[in-house]
Amino acid sequence: MKTSADTHSLVSPQDDTLGNSLPSPTLPPASTSLGELRRIDPHRIRAIQMPNRDPASFESDEFESLHQSIVAAGGNSVPISVVQLDGPTAAHDYELITGERRLRACIQARLPVLAIVKQAQQVPEQQRLLETLQENIARQDLSPFEFGRQLKHAIDTGLSSSARALARHIGRHHSDVSAAIKLASLPDEVIEAFTSTADLQYRFENLLSQALTKNKSAVLSAARAIKALPDRPAAKEVVTLLVAAAAAPAVGVQKGGVGRSDTPFNGALSCAGQEVGSVQIDKRGHAKITLGIALTDKQQAALHKHIDAFLQRHIAGTNASPNAYGIDSETASKARKTDASSGSDSTPAVAAR
Repeated sequence: MKTSADTHSLVSPQDDTLGNSLPSPTLPPASTSLGELRRIDPHRIRAIQMPNRDPASFESDEFESLHQSIVAAGGNSVPISVVQLDGPTAAHDYELITGERRLRACIQARLPVLAIVKQAQQVPEQQRLLETLQENIARQDLSPFEFGRQLKHAIDTGLSSSARALARHIGRHHSDVSAAIKLASLPDEVIEAFTSTADLQYRFENLLSQALTKNKSAVLSAARAIKALPDRPAAKEVVTLLVAAAAAPAVGVQKGGVGRSDTPFNGALSCAGQEVGSVQIDKRGHAKITLGIALTDKQQAALHKHIDAFLQRHIAGTNASPNAYGIDSETASKARKTDASSGSDSTPAVAAR
């Protein structure tokens, strides 16, 4: 077992070559063509400019197992791959190509990292990005959202001209690549409604995209409401609620119940001849009350009581009584049936072909 002093000496500038302190890695016979094998300070390596792991993946049991195995072995036995920067910065001398989990584990273990160091001229930037992408998509635990985010980045940055061309590069079917990119392209509000991006499944994409096409503002509003909940529902229930939001009719307070409001309304609120606020109702019937005066605790309680009484008298018990997300229970029930009938058959087969 290495002492703290031993660890620091391993990552010092004077000791940047392979020694006997770490386990010898298994390398192909032509290892010299891959680059120089070195033991380097992991803090001197910067991440490649590509979306990589979801931060939550570094809190998983799998990562903890990897971390413990590296600690027990005194370092990583399978080297990571880096490129030596043409113009080193004050903070970094290398850029990571492959092996982010091993790099993170070595940083946490306060150990130098075993790396194959390539020169910049050996691996142009486009090739580095492609190598990183190919390694990432080969992982068994890559989530659909992580997969789609990396593919989207590859197209956005010009690494590949189209989803079809990218699919050929990485050996995946075009439909798989297209579905993953669409999943990663969902609005931030929708993605943030889920507890974790790892909860996003391929079969959700079509349901959510259709809902957004039908009524984007209602879906985004429901997504923000779900995100604000202290205990968010499970992923499938989130999808159900967002789909229901798109199907729900816009509600507005009208005589005799709840229904559509076809005309926007903006009225002033006055007190003793002075304008103190306004009531705004948009075309979808959503109301907003704004007061420009400060209320005492007693006044706040009275206002809440009167609004609650109004809701109980004019809205509660109607067919379109909204729940916490602004979605009526009948519409939500229909959405659940639609979601259930979709099953998992729409999940694309994300496997190498």
